[in-house]
Amino acid sequence: MDRKDLERRELLEKYVLGLTDREQTERIRAILQEDPDTRKDLAYLREQLSSYADSQNIVKPSSNRAPRTQEDFDDLDHEMIMAMTERNHSLVIWRYALGAACLLLLFLCGYLFRQNETNRSELVVEKARHAQDDESHQLRMKNLMEEATVDWAGLHTEQHPTTIGNILVHHLENEHTALLDFSHLQTPEEGFAYFLFAKEGDEDKPGLMLTPDRLTELFPVTLPTKSLRLYRWRENEQPPAPLPEEDMLAELDLALQE
Repeated sequence: MDRKDLERRELLEKYVLGLTDREQTERIRAILQEDPDTRKDLAYLREQLSSYADSQNIVKPSSNRAPRTQEDFDDLDHEMIMAMTERNHSLVIWRYALGAACLLLLFLCGYLFRQNETNRSELVVEKARHAQDDESHQLRMKNLMEEATVDWAGLHTEQHPTTIGNILVHHLENEHTALLDFSHLQTPEEGFAYFLFAKEGDEDKPGLMLTPDRLTELFPVTLPTKSLRLYRWRENEQPPAPLPEEDMLAELDLALQE
């Protein structure tokens, strides 16, 4: 047996065992079509392989099952590769989507934290301003009480609620005087002020203009008064009289305290 026959015999054995690639398979099939001796060798090898399988109790494949060719195995490999590629593509898409969601959550957490810190800072500033206003108001009251000659021990305070806060009226016992306190009202918008009118008959007589910096002052009025009306108007304009009642913020009727 020369080298060529040996190589052909080795290739034929690999073909029987299903170990040849596509090129070797096509080569063996071409030889089988042209060489009867090779076909006899193939039949002999298959018979030997069948006898060996019987001796080792190896279960033979079903006779109804068609043997798979190399093309079948190549197609199966191609299907597996395509399925794995599609799966990997889906995994990549999910990976990018999850990454984007994580970045979005990170930015959202940062934004909420910044908003929380800003709100906390504004709340601290507002509390400080409120405490400062209260302290300033109490200091003004204390100075006024120290400088006045009236008896402040009988001071009585009334609250008149409005839609923008409470107006406090401090009555002095046995005195025909009251102090108007507007420090608990909301600060008017920029460019606006509060105007206090004394109602006489059907007309509102122009009275006091309360700019934001004057809301902490105390304004004395003589008792009794029939009616005091509070309006909001532009700071650089004197409101006309009479003003519509729907624009009125509050109305006070003050009487003597018994």
